[in-house]
Amino acid sequence: MIGHDEIEQFLAASFPPQGTDAGLRLVTRLADPGLSLPSGRARLFIPDLHLLSKQAAKQFPNTGFRLTTELTRFLKALAAFKDSNPGELQVFQIGDLFDIWRTKGSGGSKRKVDDVSADHGELLSLLMFGPPIGSRASIVAGNHDYDLHNLSEWNAARFWFLNDSPAGVADALLVHGDCFDWIENFFPDALQAAGVRLAKMASAGQHELDHEDLLGVLAVNDLIPRNDTPVGVARADLGTGGAPADARFNLVRWTKTVGAVGKYFEGAREMAMALLERGRDVRLVICGHSHDARIVIGDRGDGVPFALMDCGAWLGQCRFGPASPFRASAQVGVLVGNEARIYQLI
Repeated sequence: MIGHDEIEQFLAASFPPQGTDAGLRLVTRLADPGLSLPSGRARLFIPDLHLLSKQAAKQFPNTGFRLTTELTRFLKALAAFKDSNPGELQVFQIGDLFDIWRTKGSGGSKRKVDDVSADHGELLSLLMFGPPIGSRASIVAGNHDYDLHNLSEWNAARFWFLNDSPAGVADALLVHGDCFDWIENFFPDALQAAGVRLAKMASAGQHELDHEDLLGVLAVNDLIPRNDTPVGVARADLGTGGAPADARFNLVRWTKTVGAVGKYFEGAREMAMALLERGRDVRLVICGHSHDARIVIGDRGDGVPFALMDCGAWLGQCRFGPASPFRASAQVGVLVGNEARIYQLI
């Protein structure tokens, strides 16, 4: 079976140093046998893309997707790597593949998705088709493309238990991450209910939640001004709030005083405890959404090691406020057994 060494070699070969570009960089790494995750296939996570149609992108010159060439190169290499290692690598795109919010026009979400797809046909083929053409990625719907969950031709999941483990066996939960924004900031009492709902849906063999289950995430569409604004909602910059400035791309140990660099950990931990009461032993939560790659580690609340793996983004150009710096991008997450890594490709 392929492991981290083989995946890192493939990534390094795809993105060698060129000029001032350092090529592949390891953002952060966690190897913890205490996670007790079952061994099996390697998993690779491609975070937020926020693809727009060419017409819509003209309205957002400062925060648009700008890494088409690099992403195409990566997906071609990924397809070849997966084709040479059949059955050993599972690929996920973990939400906000499209930016339906900022795609103007009539015809509803289906028409907007079709318009964006028409302008990014090669990228989507490389992402969606199976080897040798593409990587056959499983798609998770995010808050910017929530309707991929409702469109029958996409049927995108809203969450995924990676191993779908039986009771008493450790597992990892994959979500976009927007649920933690809303649950932590506005609905803290809903964590228990959300965990119960996740467990019930999984027990029924389903990997989706309807609109109400994720506490009305589409309602935030009303908060997006109709001009060139940053992607997402303004938040405190990672690396502030009492955390060391260089901790944002590191392995962060969560405490109540760690600040914004530990965002989502508490929500993920409490959801994991709610799932535990329903027979789901979740010890790792993987997400995107924040656009800041990091791994936050700590105690689940019952003495068991627990981690949040935030895979960052592949947007190319993003910031969360007019005075905020642009975020690093072109990141991917990799999980093999009990070891998680996040890489920066360019």
